[in-house]
Amino acid sequence: MDLNSLTAVQQSATSGVFEVWAVVGNFIALIVLALFLFLFCYRIGKGPFVSLVMALYVGYAIFSVFPYRDLIQKGVGTAPGYIAGVSIILYIIAVIIPYLIIRKVSASDFISLSMTAQLVLATLTAGFVLALAHHALSLGGLYDYPAPLAAAFDPSYLFFWWFIAPLAGFLFFTGRKKSH
Repeated sequence: MDLNSLTAVQQSATSGVFEVWAVVGNFIALIVLALFLFLFCYRIGKGPFVSLVMALYVGYAIFSVFPYRDLIQKGVGTAPGYIAGVSIILYIIAVIIPYLIIRKVSASDFISLSMTAQLVLATLTAGFVLALAHHALSLGGLYDYPAPLAAAFDPSYLFFWWFIAPLAGFLFFTGRKKSH
């Protein structure tokens, strides 16, 4: 092999790595959140994962109708970072309480999910959380979505599709374990 061939191979490999890194970099928030949710489902269990996803919906409902949200946000400050931070904290509180209740009363430990289904559901849930953060929690004050990710979350009409994506995924992937 001559030097020109080695240089061509190196340039080809390097450009491919940079292209992959650019794609990963553009979707890093989605990838990290999906990985966290997948590991939560895998390590903690499918029942707690289902309870968490349902609590995300209930938490959004509580957050949306909480009568003191604007008062608390204005009391902390008007900077976008403060508003986003308060929104995120209020939403997390609104999720934790329903999660604890749903976890106690749900029988979702009997759910059957393959590893592929867990990964897809984690990704759909991560998309839902990012869309919710973008549209409802004022995350724009803390994090600027890269252009490709913004294209998937910026349009307000896409919020509906991200909102129902985890539910559609559960409808498609869930099955009951057979009891003997």
